[in-house]
Order: sequence, then structure tokens, then C-alpha cells
Amino acid sequence: MNILYKVRDRIKSYFFSETYNMFPLVMLRVGLSLLLLVQLIQIKSDIFSFIGKYGLIRQDIVSIRVSHFILSSTDFVNYICAHIHWTEMQALNFLGAVYICSLIALSIGLFTRLSAFVAWILHLAFVSSAHFFTYGVDYFLTMLLFYTVIFPVGKAYSIDNLIFKYASTNATPYIRVLQIHMCIVYFISGMAKAIGPNWWNGMSIWKAINRPIITSFNIHYLANFGWLYTLAGIFTIIVEVLYCVFMNLDKTRKLWLLLTCALHLSIAFVLVLPEFAAVMILFNIAAYYYPANKNAQLKFDAQAPSIQDRVVIEV
Repeated sequence: MNILYKVRDRIKSYFFSETYNMFPLVMLRVGLSLLLLVQLIQIKSDIFSFIGKYGLIRQDIVSIRVSHFILSSTDFVNYICAHIHWTEMQALNFLGAVYICSLIALSIGLFTRLSAFVAWILHLAFVSSAHFFTYGVDYFLTMLLFYTVIFPVGKAYSIDNLIFKYASTNATPYIRVLQIHMCIVYFISGMAKAIGPNWWNGMSIWKAINRPIITSFNIHYLANFGWLYTLAGIFTIIVEVLYCVFMNLDKTRKLWLLLTCALHLSIAFVLVLPEFAAVMILFNIAAYYYPANKNAQLKFDAQAPSIQDRVVIEV
């Protein structure tokens, strides 16, 4: 039983022994809302090519790969058209307007949790209805929106806080969740790359940056410097696999955060994926950039059998 108590104390210590302020969560809320609004502006002229009966792919084909547990934009449109007798275009425009309003409300912290929930549901509906045209960034945005639903992101620097006068909140448990999430993502990604030879010899880098539909400029002259591709591939593996180690050490955190952001900036520059780079950099900064207050300490009862569930934080 003593071992179980020690494990429990270690878990409590990890999630509560240090104190983070709310600013990382506020930055996540505002940054995420702005990124989603920018993304919507970028695709607004093509959005009806992705979803709806006039899209490039018929909705009955798209729906084959959509889980029955997820409400797609087609489900919302069919419900609206059946009860309000709007056209599909009117219903989609209405959903888009609600989505925009929810993102604006989320960014300023107005009815934060409700706004986050509406934005999350609609974003998930749009992504599931256009999944043939989506990639990793859309799923990361969905995950981050879910975090804004369950995290108290509206308890600071928000209109809600001005109205309801929330008590101060220790953001440590929520920051820890973001950190654990990032460690899992990078470790799995790095190990997947390390298993095969193509990242070690630079072939994956070469293939990625020499696709005409992706690369924004001519870099074929770099073919004479094959060692650069090998070095870039090994650098990517090292940064991702060792992310969970060096990002959690105080002495190396800033260096590894800089290397990780540099990795994503290179992706934005070479592969022309600025949205993906912006989302991952935002995720990293919210999770690791802002230091914790190490003066906040926990005290547990010394007698293991009578340990209280209540945690006392002394600042």
C-alpha cells in the first residue's frame, strides 16, 4: 500500500506542486481563435467546393467514411432545411456565420465555454464533411478546440471574467495535459520516422521538398549537397524523439523549444505549410514557454494510511 501512496503522491506532485498562471491558456484561446478565422478567410472562396451537394465529391461518397457518432455539416444542413425550409446554400451560410461568431466570442472570452463548444462542434462537422481535403493541421485544431471546451480558458483576460469575477485558478493541471499530449505526439512521430531508413539517409526530405505542387521555389541545386538532406532528416528524428526528455528539463527546455520552433518554421518555409507550423508553434509555446512558479509547494500528510485527498498549496 505504501507504494500506491507514493505513486499517488508523485502524480499529485506532478500536477500540483508547481503553479502556472492562466496566461498560457489565454494565449491558446486567443491564438487558436485567430488561426481558425484566418483559415476560414483563406478557404472562403472554395468552401462550397469541399462541402455540400455542389462539392467536388458527392456527399453520399463522403459520408461513407464519416463515423455515425459525428454530426457532419450535411446532417446540420438537412435538419435546418427540413424545419426552416431554407436552401442548402442558405443553411451553409447560416452555419458559417454561427461558426464565425463563436470564434470571435471565444477570442474575447464572451460566454467562453459555450462559444468553444459551438466552434468545436461546427469545426468537427466541417472537417468530417471535407475529410478528403483535410490534413493533420485540421485535426490538431479540432483537438485544441476540445481543450478550450474543457479547460477554464475564460477565467482570465476575458469579458466573462469582467462580468462574473472568477476566483484565481491554478492552471498547472491543464498545462500538464498539454505537455503530456505534446510529448506523446512528438515521440510517436519521431519513432515512426526512426524505424525506416528514409529519414536517416535524407530520402524523405528530398521527396518532400521536390514535389512541384508543394515546393514554392527551385532548390534543385541542393542536389549537389546530399549530406544536407541526411543531416536534416537526422535532426528531425533527434528533435522529435528526445522532445519528451529535454523539454522537461529546466536547463534544456528553452533550447529544445527553439529547435522545435525552428523545425516547424522550416516546414512552413520549404513545404509551404504555414497553418500547420503556426498551430504547432502555438501548441508548443502554450505548453512550455511560460515557466512555472516553483515557490508553490505541496504538503502531504507524512502518515501514508491517512493521506488526505485535499492538496494545500503554499505560495
